[in-house]
Amino acid sequence: MKEAHALFCGGWSIKESQVFISTLQHLLTAATKTDDEPDAAKTTRCWATPQRWLLTLDTPSLRAALWNPSTKEKVELPSMEKDLPRNCKCLLSREPGSRAGCVVVVVVDDEPVIWFCRVGGERWSRHEYEIIVEKPRGSPNFRLVKKQSFEEAGCATNLISPDEETRTEYILEGHSWKRIRIPSDGHGSHRFQIRSIAAVDGKFYFDVSPSKLGVLDFLPGPTFTMMDTKGARVAWDSWELAFPHLAESRGRLYLFVIAHNSLASIALYKMDFSSLAWSKVDRVYDQVFFLGRLHFSASYSAWELGLTQCNVYYL
Repeated sequence: MKEAHALFCGGWSIKESQVFISTLQHLLTAATKTDDEPDAAKTTRCWATPQRWLLTLDTPSLRAALWNPSTKEKVELPSMEKDLPRNCKCLLSREPGSRAGCVVVVVVDDEPVIWFCRVGGERWSRHEYEIIVEKPRGSPNFRLVKKQSFEEAGCATNLISPDEETRTEYILEGHSWKRIRIPSDGHGSHRFQIRSIAAVDGKFYFDVSPSKLGVLDFLPGPTFTMMDTKGARVAWDSWELAFPHLAESRGRLYLFVIAHNSLASIALYKMDFSSLAWSKVDRVYDQVFFLGRLHFSASYSAWELGLTQCNVYYL
């Protein structure tokens, strides 16, 4: 088990952690090497997921798969149409063998785009989302907007070409979408991009502000909604400076924020979905959290790793 965690450990101030970074190349080789392709590891990219699986992509053939370094289990995925961007992260909605199904999501960091496929599905899909965040008169107000592509429109007859994306935009009001027009650079508004995201019980949650939590669900296509939340004691204009990280642990959603502009002062919250409120947490027994680049987050058993419980490690 421990060798799998080498992918998530590293950085400063991890004295007690038994981290074996040197095993990374060994793990990649074991995941990709075959008798016919002894050098496959040299052409294979991989992304760690919080669920202990790796998304692997063979760049010449664009064959994709999920691989578990602990069990050596491999799950084939549809091949991709092109290579993934350099900066992106991967999450799973559930375990790949779940009866409820598993959606593999790749969140691109440099543009508002996600790639997704289903385990057992036939292909990957690219989806460009648009979330407009407005702040009229100093008070935050949010509009969730989507664009309709030819593929998503299905049998629509007013589209010109499968390769053209329509400029029709929609605003979410309640649970229904209404057509609107939005200026490209409206006053007091900006386009929001997903940074911190975590999967809980088949849904993906992403942070927007101290009082807004975004939800990405697949019904079966990507559906974005927002929830009003309370309890996170961070000023709205200081939200990005608080370096928020969402993390899943044992089926629960946690939020980490930096208090007083210091890495040594971290506030931890747990989401109560019955009241949509963040409640502050003082201790998490037998758990450690790893927070890293591109807002990566993962949680594991402290006992299993031989680490001190309740610690948070920045990669």
